[in-house]
Amino acid sequence: MRDYYYILGIPPDATEADIKAAFRKLSHRFHPDKNNGRRFFEERFKSILEAYAVLSDAGKRKAYDEKLRHYRSSGMNAADLRRLEVALERMFEEEYKKREQAIRDAYTMGERPIHATAAQKTIPGEAIPAPATGEKPRPGKKLLIAALAVAIIILAVLLFTRKHPADARATPPPPSTGQKPGG
Repeated sequence: MRDYYYILGIPPDATEADIKAAFRKLSHRFHPDKNNGRRFFEERFKSILEAYAVLSDAGKRKAYDEKLRHYRSSGMNAADLRRLEVALERMFEEEYKKREQAIRDAYTMGERPIHATAAQKTIPGEAIPAPATGEKPRPGKKLLIAALAVAIIILAVLLFTRKHPADARATPPPPSTGQKPGG
């Protein structure tokens, strides 16, 4: 609920003259035509008009004061809202961690998540079998090892079959027959 007294900068027991003076001062300062039509000033001006419309009419002001009193007595204040925000943050972080762990477990495919799930589903006092000590090779590991071996073999073949420039210079010239060229 918006606090019109706060918007106009006046106390709740302000007189009609105080309300009118505060309205004139603020409407002059925040008028959109005076501030190049910027959105902030336009919105602020509208809230000032709304506050003045309610507080300048005695019937509307009485009804507003009653609603404001009821709102303030409901117990919801800034401290309560902050506590609620902190609690919601905590709940969100816990849920985020749970989901992150579930995704991590789904993609690791290791023995540990299965063992942890089994531990949660056991009856108290029942023995839990220990996970196997030997690590199962993952299908991706074998493929990676094979790819690396093929790459090493290809590199070795390329290195040994390639002619080095130093080898080409060391080749002796063809034997000459003793005749001069061109004659």
